[in-house]
This record gives sequence, C-alpha cells and structure tokens, in this order.
Amino acid sequence: MAKRRTHRGSSATGAPESSRVEHDDATSSRDRRARETAGGSETTFAVGDFVVYPVVGVGRIVGMERRHVLGVDVDLDLLSMSFAKVNVTVLVPRATTAKVGLRKLVGRSDVAAVYRTLASRPCRTRSVWAKREPEFRSKVYSGNLLAAAEVARDLYRPLGKPCETMSERAMYELARERIVDELAIVLDLSDHEALSRVEAALGRKDERRASGAATGPGVSNGLDKEAA
Repeated sequence: MAKRRTHRGSSATGAPESSRVEHDDATSSRDRRARETAGGSETTFAVGDFVVYPVVGVGRIVGMERRHVLGVDVDLDLLSMSFAKVNVTVLVPRATTAKVGLRKLVGRSDVAAVYRTLASRPCRTRSVWAKREPEFRSKVYSGNLLAAAEVARDLYRPLGKPCETMSERAMYELARERIVDELAIVLDLSDHEALSRVEAALGRKDERRASGAATGPGVSNGLDKEAA
C-alpha cells in the first residue's frame, strides 16, 4: 500500500514528527514497564492477596505457616495458596517466591498493554509445530501476562479457521485462560465478560486486515479506555 505523502516535519496523522516520536517512545516505555510488572517477582505478600504462580496460574494466598521439614534443620516460612479451578493447595517457602516467579496480579494501568499485545500483528513462521511448541509453552509457564498474550495472539484463528493441530489449540486455550483469569479479577469482571474482551482484542487483527486499516498503538483505544 502506497505511503501517504505528508509535509516535511509532519506525520500521516497531521501531528508534528517530534510529537509522533515522543508518543511512540512513551508507548514503548509504558509497555516495557507493563512487561516488567507482568513478569515481576513481588516479595511482599499477605493473606488474601491474589497471585500468579507460573506453574498453575491465578490463585489466592489463604494462609501463612511455619513448618519444620524433615532433612532441613530450620523452620520454613510457607505461603499457602489455593487454586479454585484446579482444586489444589500449594505451599511455597517465602524465601523462594522470587525464584519460582510468584507475583501479584498486574495493575489496572497495565491492562492496556495486554490489549495492545493481543491486537498487534501476529508473529507467524513456517516452522513445524513440534519446533514452535517449546517456545510457546515456556512463555505461558513463565507467569508473564504479556508473554501469554503473545502466545494467544500468535495462535489465534478466526471462526472457520481452526488451529492446525489439537496441541496447538490446547496451547492457545491455555494462554487465553491465563489472561482471562487475571483480567477478570483485575477489572472485576465475570469470566464471560473478560473472555469477550480478550477475544474482541484478538479479533482486531482480522478487522484491520479486512479493512486495510493501519496498525499502530491506537488500535485498541476503546479497550484501553475500558481498562483505565
């Protein structure tokens, strides 16, 4: 598609070039901060906190206790976490929370970056699924919300265009579930409402492709406002 001709010093939107660069830098900086938050290792936890435990997903701290473990000549401070969807309770030593990647949920101000990631251009390769699967799995189980959003974005297929394999579909659904579980709590939504917003953001790629609209940081402005 031919580029729109503009006057020197102006962008295609009519804004001064310097303003556009500053806006792009601000967006990039904001997304970097969101990525750090989405994958950070919060070390101060309290009973009642919702947390992300990378191996399992979103859970809640239901207690703190000390136990003397056989073979260990010290008492361990443990966080007891409950995961409703898988009906399990996990104990994690407080001293290892950073190592295992335990973190609190992202803030509302970070949600816009998740929508932007879901609505951005997918990264597609022709590699066979067996070679791509380990990278996607690593992202989902990293506990980083933006990494999970990248997996959902790259594996998303519109209605009528199913994933190539059952394994690919399962990975997409796992990534999407991690996003929905966290956003539902952060934005105080039902799972159905959170799922609708996630799928709406994912569908933006197809809408833009069909209409020929330009991509950019503003494509998810509507969802950004909802997250504010």
